[in-house]
Amino acid sequence: MSDFAVWGMTILRARSIALQKTPAVLPDGTVIPESEWTRRVEGATDAIMRGSQIKQLSDKFDMPQVAQQFIVLMRRAGAHRNLHVRAWRQLKDDAGKPIFTKGGKKPRMGWVDYFPKEDL
Repeated sequence: MSDFAVWGMTILRARSIALQKTPAVLPDGTVIPESEWTRRVEGATDAIMRGSQIKQLSDKFDMPQVAQQFIVLMRRAGAHRNLHVRAWRQLKDDAGKPIFTKGGKKPRMGWVDYFPKEDL
């Protein structure tokens, strides 16, 4: 079962988000010149990299070691921030008790930060 994935933000992912969110046409129908649009995309990319938003960067992996290797590759690829492994697990409340769906029959699942157990 695939339980682990790498989360964070890379410059490539930030740029793809900025490309999708930056309009090429103003609300009045005026087309933005390419140089101005490129400047806006770069500004949006910088803003995303300065922010705190993170995204899932990898597919799911079976083992956390593979996710750690993926992080090593992402660090070599360029600018990045907040790269970490998350696991798909049952969610728990602040007291550590499992959270269930509204009907109370199924456990609620979600991505939680993964911390490997340290050898004592």
